[in-house]
Amino acid sequence: MMPARYEPAEIIRLLTPMPEAVLVYSSETARRLGELYELTRETLDWQQTRFLCLSDKISLALPTEFQLRAQWPMEPREDLLLLLL
Repeated sequence: MMPARYEPAEIIRLLTPMPEAVLVYSSETARRLGELYELTRETLDWQQTRFLCLSDKISLALPTEFQLRAQWPMEPREDLLLLLL
């Protein structure tokens, strides 16, 4: 995976309006969401966004502020993850 780099203003533009849900397929993605959160927490309203993780292990890599709004399927399968939408 090659991480994409964006300026904070571009991140804010791309996340406005905030998504209702974010699909999180890996612990690395969860960690990167934490970085985005730190860059934008003063500007974007993350409070209503749900984080749909492929597994409970992945949800633990999310920032603490996001973990209460995280969900995951009974098995780490994409079809079950998408049912959470």
